[in-house]
Amino acid sequence: MDWVLYVGLPLALLVLFIMHRLAYLRDQKETFTNPLPNLSACPSGLNRYVTSDSINCCEGEVTGGRCEGQPRCTLSGGGPLPRCVDYIKDWQGSEGKKMCPPSLKNYYEIDGAAFCTAGAVRTDGRGPVEPSAGFCRVLKTVEERMADPESCFNKKRLEEMKITVTKGPVQKMIVPGKPSYLMAAYGEGLNRKICYDRPSMEQYLDVMKPTWRSSPDDSLAKQLANITYCA
Repeated sequence: MDWVLYVGLPLALLVLFIMHRLAYLRDQKETFTNPLPNLSACPSGLNRYVTSDSINCCEGEVTGGRCEGQPRCTLSGGGPLPRCVDYIKDWQGSEGKKMCPPSLKNYYEIDGAAFCTAGAVRTDGRGPVEPSAGFCRVLKTVEERMADPESCFNKKRLEEMKITVTKGPVQKMIVPGKPSYLMAAYGEGLNRKICYDRPSMEQYLDVMKPTWRSSPDDSLAKQLANITYCA
């Protein structure tokens, strides 16, 4: 009886482990071989055109059923073009890296406006899965992006702002303006200090005092001499 217990129990556990592993591998294979279904319409900004064997999407004008610009993706299966569901996912990933702050890294466009969100984006790229997820807006012009403290541009550069003057805790902030600039406070009590983000401060000066690089006046030169940059 003891022999059956000592041999049979480990054997049963081994069989259960093998069955569980096989089931896991089967699920993984099904996930790999059954990708997301393709889109039924072209992504925003692309125009539909039909060839002899596929329905594709063109970046540019379509004349007489021919793409005059750049073919980007297909609504059909197979062929040299990527599926549109894969194209939009790759494109959103690329735009997200360029336009979005790390905390709101997922990019999408809807009704001609662009946003970054903390949540997942629909497979067609036309909005967030969860509308209540945090988001910011990607404004169209550089001037708008730099002026609006809540723009994705300013949120991104605030989160990515480098600080080397201290290894302690800091409080980053955006100073509203046209354009806005960034600064940070560090230290405690009477030792509280301020530093400025060099790139955003120089952009601010380029707009507010265009001659500051070539011929700063005495008062501005004194102010700049007393500035501590964060990095």
